[in-house]
Amino acid sequence: MYSIQNILWKFSNKYAYAKAQQNVHVSIGAISDAKGETLTEAIHIANRLNEHFKSVFVDDSINDQLPVFERRHNQEDLGDVIISFEATLAYLNGLNPNKSIGVDNISPKVHKKCAAQMTYPLTLIYNKALSEGLTPLAWKQSHVTPLFKKGSRLDAANYRPVSITSVPCKVMEKIIKEQITKYLEKTSCISNNQHGFMSKKGCTSNLLESIDYIAKALSKRNFVDIAFLDFAKAFDKVSHRRLIHKLKAYGNVGKWIESFLTSRKQRTVLGNHFSDWTDVLSGVPQGSVLGPTLFIIYINELTDNLKSVHKIYADDTKLLQEIRPEFHDADCLILQNDLNIVSEWSKEWLMELNVASVKSRDIKLWGKLYTTYVRPHLEFAVPVWCPYLKSDIKEIEKIQHKATKIPHDITSLPYAERCRRLNLTSLETRRRRGDLIQQFKLENGFEIINWHNPPLRRSPSNVLTRDFTYNNARHNFFTNRIVNDWNYLPLSCKKAPSINAFKSRIDKYFFPTAANSASFTEDELHV
Repeated sequence: MYSIQNILWKFSNKYAYAKAQQNVHVSIGAISDAKGETLTEAIHIANRLNEHFKSVFVDDSINDQLPVFERRHNQEDLGDVIISFEATLAYLNGLNPNKSIGVDNISPKVHKKCAAQMTYPLTLIYNKALSEGLTPLAWKQSHVTPLFKKGSRLDAANYRPVSITSVPCKVMEKIIKEQITKYLEKTSCISNNQHGFMSKKGCTSNLLESIDYIAKALSKRNFVDIAFLDFAKAFDKVSHRRLIHKLKAYGNVGKWIESFLTSRKQRTVLGNHFSDWTDVLSGVPQGSVLGPTLFIIYINELTDNLKSVHKIYADDTKLLQEIRPEFHDADCLILQNDLNIVSEWSKEWLMELNVASVKSRDIKLWGKLYTTYVRPHLEFAVPVWCPYLKSDIKEIEKIQHKATKIPHDITSLPYAERCRRLNLTSLETRRRRGDLIQQFKLENGFEIINWHNPPLRRSPSNVLTRDFTYNNARHNFFTNRIVNDWNYLPLSCKKAPSINAFKSRIDKYFFPTAANSASFTEDELHV
């Protein structure tokens, strides 16, 4: 028979035993402090990381009015959670002996080998804790291991905190999680669109459902707008007050979880170096058993009032909206309204949407997509068919007018400002520029056209003259409409040594600022 003493004293020193069982070894050679100076000593690095992890917490201690939270229709209470001896024994026997040790320095191997002896006292402690809604203080302490994500290794923001808690607490969490999960599945409380940490669902089911919707829309020759939502430090920013407010609707287990979440402390560990202890003001512990389940409960009603299709994996949320050409504006408005709903929900429940990082990428990407795949179709052989009627000019400009409204953060801006943000000029301005480039190619032999009546020149400075015409078609033909713009150019532009040099010179002289208001006619500004 094994005993705790037998296992511990297999090593000559109990501290050497604890160290040998610690299997998370993180080495960080340097990191920048808040002032940008580089820290190299392990203890200073640990404290710097701990300060950063603390900085993302949300302090929800102010007694403001909590948001309204309505229970699901016909939702039953979870009821009292009672932990049996059999459940405790089963989970102790199922422990992985190679997992990390917690703050108490007792390895999972000890609990597994001594499961028979530990089952009875632990079960009594578990049920006592549940009935009184209390958690032992030692179970609220955690050692944090910083895991690198991506980016610069000197930036503390690029590390994710993973909490390592005591084994007895993890066993209790597993038993409670099992009962909560069964309850959630039985009552269908969790949205069907949540694929993270849910039985019979996962990343594959999330993507298959998304692609199914997209493929059907494309088969109908429509397209799909997708908004990928990014919550900043989602797991760390869960408000304890607001989460507990929601859990009270589920039954008595909320009392114990309230104790489990409040008055927590953590410190960052690097090898044998420990940071100072700090209070955990918000969040569900990353690395804990209950953390993911509590998180999906917290964000569960986020999508309740959305009209667009939505798929969620933990905190990763995407909204999908089929855009039908005949209902373009209405369909786009559905997605925009849903984004507004998500934004308001995030403010109300203190979850920060990472809007700033999405904005610049979205505008840049959309501008590139538009200029690569859409605008070339509007400008193919444009010197041949360049419109001259105001009604035709407006109709063509409307295409770009609508396209610049798609990035949601500039939708409400005036057309000229939207174009400025996307680094676009009006289509009419581009057609005038295209005519000048075409004329330069002809003047310098880059292209040859056998005109029926070659254009006349009055001087060596390449000044053109108009034909005398009797109809609009000839009056607005390329050789006539180019005259004013070409003659307006200085000789330095006309004598450019190459096509690219000519483009550069006319952009500086004739189109000095991309898409500024001077590049738009009064009609274009009111498309």
